[in-house]
Amino acid sequence: MFDIDSIWDYVIAGALGMFGGLVRLLNKKDRRQFRKLIVISELCVSGFSGLLALLMIRGGLALVGVSYNGDLLGLVCGMAGLMGTKFLDKLESKVNETVFNEKEEKDNQNKKGE
Repeated sequence: MFDIDSIWDYVIAGALGMFGGLVRLLNKKDRRQFRKLIVISELCVSGFSGLLALLMIRGGLALVGVSYNGDLLGLVCGMAGLMGTKFLDKLESKVNETVFNEKEEKDNQNKKGE
């Protein structure tokens, strides 16, 4: 899974995600948000979002047999970092919906409760 070239891809994806998170923090009007713990947690979440975006795009394009473009990956990783927890929430709901059929189960439970 890991070779030296792809390790740098992961480092760059994480850094782009963290940069997107930093941009989001700098764009906030409330300057009280700049406590060390909040900044560190935002950067970690954004970096993680960037890494997941890299894996998601690589995996999705590999499934359909399309080669990926580094610029496209950079764009997606930066945007995922900018979105931060919103990206993770959307990804979680999509995985639950497609892999675990959680939406169907919730709908069935709601129908039974009525």
